[in-house]
Amino acid sequence: MAGANMLVQPLHLDVPVGTPPLTYNLVMVVYDPLTGEPLSPAPGETSVVIGPVTVHPTEATANRSPLADFGALRLLQASSPAQIVSPGDEIPVELLWQAGQGATLEPLVVVVQLVDEQGNVVASLEEQPLLGRYPTTDWLGEYELVRDRHRLSVPDDAPSGKYQLIAGVYRADTHERLETQSGPLGLRSSDHAVIRQIEIR
Repeated sequence: MAGANMLVQPLHLDVPVGTPPLTYNLVMVVYDPLTGEPLSPAPGETSVVIGPVTVHPTEATANRSPLADFGALRLLQASSPAQIVSPGDEIPVELLWQAGQGATLEPLVVVVQLVDEQGNVVASLEEQPLLGRYPTTDWLGEYELVRDRHRLSVPDDAPSGKYQLIAGVYRADTHERLETQSGPLGLRSSDHAVIRQIEIR
């Protein structure tokens, strides 16, 4: 438009380490600073697709110390912002996996669970990485890093109390849980890694 003022605003979007090598849409949303509501670029729309972006695999080295080494997969990071939840809530979980050295990546399923002090499972999900959009059979080689996000639903009838949020892996074909070594000197076997403590109120 003639005479209109134009402002060039350079923006930089950080792509987290381990973002799966897929093609994504780069989307822009503009918000009203007073209401926090998205402004509409066109009737019925709240965003503008700028274009496709292809992410390349994250190069990694073998010397990163894992939280848990399941052989085929190594869990490098595991986190959740949730500390206190209520029945019916969802618990967001973010995992950073690394393909194991020399591993032939068979179809593997990620397990995220909430267990009580007696080891009873009160909430569980079983999903392939990225809800199946980037299964382990598509990974490109050893040491590849893959960032994987899940949401664990807390049942409506979950009792109040303190729980452990844990993550593990099993073989899709046999449902066999993979084990990791833990404890002093790595002498104790376990089929999971503890992410954090969660309280249900």
